[in-house]
Amino acid sequence: MILGKRPQQTISQPQTLHSAKPTDKRKKPSMRKKLIMVFSIMFLVLVAVLAVLGIMLHQEMASYKPTFAGIGGIPYISSYLQAQRSLFYGESSSILPFVQISYSSRNVSYINVVASYYDSPPPTHIFVLNWSNQCYQCGDISAVVSNLSLDLGAFGLLNGTNKLSVISRQSLSTMPANSILIILNGLMPDYMVSNSNGSEVPLTQILSKGVTVMYIGRNFSRLVSEQDVIVPAINNPGYLTTGIPSQINTSYEANSLYVYAFNNPTFVFSTPTSQATYGPITYESVGSGSLVAFSNYLNTWPNTTASASDISQAISSLLWLPSFGTTTFTFAPSNVVLSSGIFGNVGKPIKSGRSFFGSATAYGKIAVSGVNPNGNVVYDVLYYTPKIISQGSLSMPSIVIPNKIFNATISVFTTKNQFIEPHMTIYNTNLTEIRQLPPLFAKNITPPAYTVISTQNIVLPPGGYIASIEGFSNQQYASAYFIVPNVTLGLAQQVNATAFNLSATMAGVPLNDVNATVSINNNFYRNVTIKNGYIMYALPSNSSIPGGALTFTANVLGRKSYYVTTYTPVNISINPQYIEFIFAMLIVVLEITLIKAPVRDDFFIDVPSLPKPESSKIKIKSTELIGVFDKLNYYYHWHFMPLSKSEFRFAVANNIRINNMPITLTYSNIDEVLNGLTEKGYIISADELYAPTTWIEQSKHDIEYLATFKKLRLFLVSNGHIFTDLDKSDTSDIVTTLHNERAYIVVYSSTSRFMKNLPIVAGVKTYIVFLNEDRLEEFRRSLYDVAGLVNEQLKLYISTGTVVLVNADNPEGLPT
Repeated sequence: MILGKRPQQTISQPQTLHSAKPTDKRKKPSMRKKLIMVFSIMFLVLVAVLAVLGIMLHQEMASYKPTFAGIGGIPYISSYLQAQRSLFYGESSSILPFVQISYSSRNVSYINVVASYYDSPPPTHIFVLNWSNQCYQCGDISAVVSNLSLDLGAFGLLNGTNKLSVISRQSLSTMPANSILIILNGLMPDYMVSNSNGSEVPLTQILSKGVTVMYIGRNFSRLVSEQDVIVPAINNPGYLTTGIPSQINTSYEANSLYVYAFNNPTFVFSTPTSQATYGPITYESVGSGSLVAFSNYLNTWPNTTASASDISQAISSLLWLPSFGTTTFTFAPSNVVLSSGIFGNVGKPIKSGRSFFGSATAYGKIAVSGVNPNGNVVYDVLYYTPKIISQGSLSMPSIVIPNKIFNATISVFTTKNQFIEPHMTIYNTNLTEIRQLPPLFAKNITPPAYTVISTQNIVLPPGGYIASIEGFSNQQYASAYFIVPNVTLGLAQQVNATAFNLSATMAGVPLNDVNATVSINNNFYRNVTIKNGYIMYALPSNSSIPGGALTFTANVLGRKSYYVTTYTPVNISINPQYIEFIFAMLIVVLEITLIKAPVRDDFFIDVPSLPKPESSKIKIKSTELIGVFDKLNYYYHWHFMPLSKSEFRFAVANNIRINNMPITLTYSNIDEVLNGLTEKGYIISADELYAPTTWIEQSKHDIEYLATFKKLRLFLVSNGHIFTDLDKSDTSDIVTTLHNERAYIVVYSSTSRFMKNLPIVAGVKTYIVFLNEDRLEEFRRSLYDVAGLVNEQLKLYISTGTVVLVNADNPEGLPT
């Protein structure tokens, strides 16, 4: 490319001559010596002070016992189940698991909780198959078993009476049902699939009893016999048929506590019942049991610690057990070093089509993990029996609007004639009682059930609540979860300069007969009543508002909602200076018209054409121009951040030199260079931000993602946020903190890992950030034009303020 370079001029600097001063023949201490003496005395005093402080510090440290009190110390967590319920949801079409955890932790920056419901019990005994003389590519298997025993104990799967046992081939038939057999042999031992006297092979027998077999090894085309002799398989059972894994599904990681070190599976089970969807693990159901496989040799793990950790995590996850559903949530302790408290939350809906409603038994598991900033994780696993809904049912809307009447269908189940007087109690998600409503009815009921439809009108602040139908002595019949959404404030009409008609809705439903306090720019507070979704707001008499940005704040039911607009006052008064100017212009026009100018000679100055400034043509290689993108990113400690035109100009001037002189490009040069590089496919752009095309493959993100991240970076830095860098968070694209307030940011792009699994955490807002306003409006149209469960849930999160849509060019919604 040929560019213009302006010539540089050098200006000689004038030299300054110093006249000599006459010297004083008298000898006096110079000022320099005096200063040296003063600083020497000060230095000696400082050394003495430091010595005294050092002696005191040494004495204090001698009596000090070190403890893990820092944020980077060893994490610890202990928890137990405080309360749990099964909540009806959405006109009883679904149920929501609810758990309340009491915890204490140390050196934990955030806590993950995963509560799962199963229709099969967790394992009660765990065995390792004896590997002596029949182990291929096993490595240090004794160390693996030793570490495995420690890890399984940490997950609560082993205790003083239930220990990890090595079992021989002769004792396989004695294994109780609901056990786990771990086979670490690398290849399946031949006796496990050999058929003697026409009976079932041992592997089939133990699977039929309900045993789970966890296998670590290659596929079953070869077997290992005694003395580690490899033999071909001849008559394998059909369920040992395997195929080649086409693609490893890692989507489980978004909803799992565990990430496995194992990442090189060699086969998947290919029977119709096989499940090859849990990341690198393949599993299938066989009879009453399950066959789970890490499909490679034991010594392919980085070390024995990693292999034992993966196996124990897989066992703890119970991934092979059919589950009714799982609830997940994350929260940050109020004090990282030492913290304790109670935290409750509801989970994802479980469709009522499952047998959970009528199950005689169900099994629950709560996995609690604490993570410190260094990435160290500690686990605490609880097993419990969920409360099955058996006393009654409660059907009510999932969204409740204050002062809007709704019907609640209440059923109370009974096996005998009895008098009941139930009432409805409202709790928050920490099971703190908010309100108790009057009795629903008082009646003698007969088996099997009594059902009544009750008309209700509940006025509560926005948030999530539990409605519980209770009888004498707080006997619980049924509970339901419902949400009071946030208020959406808008400007319906500006009546005049001092009166405004505001709209107030919840989830699109107008509010009615609800009191509110409204102000403009934190001034002119007025108490009003919302009528049919509208607020008539007028300024006090003789008051006015200045032009510019107006922020309406409505305090409704204890929660504030905002609406921001721009106001330009209408001014029809005429400035007296304009009148004087018009009068003066009339006089000038009259003078020009009526008075004739005298004849005068015209003189002209001939200015010759000035020569164009000299410029020299230079050639810069495309590779040098593309290289400045990486150099400027390195200079700013960025990673794959696109550059604006001004940044590209700065990068060229500071990194490319011709004859040891910097290159200064005009903006027309910049346009020409960038257009040329774009046409040749060397760079790609989005919204006037440019990046090398090689970055797309290296970062595994498209240009829209990188450009949006760059805009976010500039905003977050300028507003003092602490935030995670590109691809450094496993929770969202960016986790940011400002004034101790955490927020999750998800970049709207097809290459974002979190668009399909938005991080929804109680008390933490999630922001979806778009490249520009056009992309934001396009998403809004598709969200409200296309029906579906996912869109409906997202619209609910948006209406409640849990999820906020933000334009990266004007990120007003982000905390500042």
